[in-house]
Amino acid sequence: AGVFEGNANGCLGVGMSLGAVAVSRAGFPTSEPRIRERSSSDSGDAASFSIHRNPPCAGPRSKVKLVPHMAELEVALPRTADETAPFVGREDKLERIHAAYQTVVGSGSSHAVTVIGAPGSGRTRLVQECLARLPSPETGGPRVYVARSRRQGLSYGVFARLLRARFDIGEELAPDEATERVRKEVARVLGHEKVDDVCFFLGQLMGISFPESPLTQAATDDPAQAQALRRSIVRRFLEADAARGPVVLFFDDLHLADADSLDLLGALIRNVEGPLLFIAAAGRELLGQREDWEARLAGKLEILELEPLTQEVASEMIRWMLRRSGGGVPDALVDAGVRAAGGNPGQLAQMVRSYLDAGVLEEDRASGLWRVNLERLGTVRLPMSVEDAVALRIAALSSTERRVLEHAAATGNVFWLGGLV
Repeated sequence: AGVFEGNANGCLGVGMSLGAVAVSRAGFPTSEPRIRERSSSDSGDAASFSIHRNPPCAGPRSKVKLVPHMAELEVALPRTADETAPFVGREDKLERIHAAYQTVVGSGSSHAVTVIGAPGSGRTRLVQECLARLPSPETGGPRVYVARSRRQGLSYGVFARLLRARFDIGEELAPDEATERVRKEVARVLGHEKVDDVCFFLGQLMGISFPESPLTQAATDDPAQAQALRRSIVRRFLEADAARGPVVLFFDDLHLADADSLDLLGALIRNVEGPLLFIAAAGRELLGQREDWEARLAGKLEILELEPLTQEVASEMIRWMLRRSGGGVPDALVDAGVRAAGGNPGQLAQMVRSYLDAGVLEEDRASGLWRVNLERLGTVRLPMSVEDAVALRIAALSSTERRVLEHAAATGNVFWLGGLV
């Protein structure tokens, strides 16, 4: 996901490559917009986020911030069929996460919650919804830091992103400014000035260089000693940070995390003291990779598994997505979507996109409503997997839009419009 800045006349969806397509469709006659990620250089993944809503377009130089106390990344979706639906069907899980937070605050001790679900099941949305309902730090609420795992990430990649979020270090920050920012913040949190060794090990995780000392040289010569010292330092910093107010750490797509990150996270969940809530959202692969994940963290970890939505809830959700249908929402579209999605919220949204791609739904520009062509319902290709859904969206692009998409994917995380078109 990325951050969009530019002279836009409407709200645009920006999410790495697909965001570039949104830029190409809108056109910008007066200036070149920039797509920027607040992320670590090794992963290209942003560290903080705001919740998907349906905000009014903010006009020129718009940067929609919906949850200011949560962070700096505005994650937007193209505002078509899958505008974020009302949160339904997971209220019990939402309450359990909220209860875990209340326990952390009330007891002053740490706890962890892992949300397990299939792609599109809404595991990230569930956590985002919970975080959005927490009070701001100014009113006694937590500070929230977020890191998303990536496939084939570097060692400790998740913690690189998490710590860069904590210290507000983006790719655009010069190395000397990054080191000075880390040093000042570590000294402030720990309450003393002699923090060079702490900064060295935290900097290692973030890919930021600090001078070595005799202690760090001796430790790095022994991998086992370096690992133990690294864990101790991260733990000490988090505990000192939480002593200033509750902290929530959200690890998204944890099943993609590297082994070193999972080992460090497990050690922290077991040993950290203080008002910290660890939340992870992951696919079921995590439990296959770490069969003892729950057993090793017994007493400190709660696992929430997301089941498919009931037919009633799925029908309610897709009806909301189809609310722009002129003359009311046809039951045929609802029934076909619910059957194909199998209770998966993401698949429901993709079904509505498929209706648009197949011409079952056509937008009336004058009214903003959709004309319904039920005779075309038999031509809809059902996206039965996330890969199929992505392939359908790409296939629906024009040749120019696909070219922009390819250039965006090849260029990298930071680029200007002139580099694409």
